[in-house]
Amino acid sequence: MTVSRKRKRRIDVDGRVFLWSIKEIKHDLHDLVASTGYSLNVVSEDGTFCVEYPLGQTEDRRHVVVKGSGFRDAQRVGGPWRRFLCPPFGSQLTISPRDVAQLIRWATSDADPQPVEVDYMGRPVVP
Repeated sequence: MTVSRKRKRRIDVDGRVFLWSIKEIKHDLHDLVASTGYSLNVVSEDGTFCVEYPLGQTEDRRHVVVKGSGFRDAQRVGGPWRRFLCPPFGSQLTISPRDVAQLIRWATSDADPQPVEVDYMGRPVVP
């Protein structure tokens, strides 16, 4: 599957090509997630890796939304969108290519500990 390059920036991280963009959050949960109303969206060129990082989230509920299978342990992720607590990437209002690369490396790392899965409000999911 190919991904549209329209209005996206290209970045090469560790020999793999990704496309990224900042977009206004348009899904229904915008009012429930504390953010600036914008998110960083990153997708691999082949479409297997896809994450959304809302900008301006509060520290205690900061998470990424995983929409593809290329996030960390691929067996854990699949089906509907899933959310995981994460460290901060960039500032509240600006994102640089270095921040994008940092997010990609964190999201594709197999390093322990595995991030905590949370619901759309950033509360831990109980298995």
